[in-house]
Amino acid sequence: RLSVASMDINGLKFTNDSFGHIAGDELIKGASTAMKAYFGKNGWKLFRTGGDEFIAMTTKAVPDKEEIISEFKMQLKNFHHENIKELSVSIGLAIAGENQVSNVEGLIKKKKKKMYVDKELFYSDSTHERRKR
Repeated sequence: RLSVASMDINGLKFTNDSFGHIAGDELIKGASTAMKAYFGKNGWKLFRTGGDEFIAMTTKAVPDKEEIISEFKMQLKNFHHENIKELSVSIGLAIAGENQVSNVEGLIKKKKKKMYVDKELFYSDSTHERRKR
């Protein structure tokens, strides 16, 4: 029953370049606060795996992936900063029982692909560019 969510902060490089690393750190803190608030309260374990990359894992039953993603993205709307207009995090979620995967590494690969699809959706919006917000 392992479920894994992969998350990546959108626009961190632009924030660092435009407003400085202190603002970028605020973006990371805001994202991790939102992740803890949503995933932590629902019993998921949360890990920071890179500069702006996080993984959340649970062995609890996950009834609806789309609902989890939607509720988490709503949690991001609580972020406020004087220079940064929005906090956006791309997320991919994979559930072991739904995938033909025999190990954790395979499940992680599946959810990463889903996260990159979400990231492409974010940047395909005409108001977002890869290095600009």
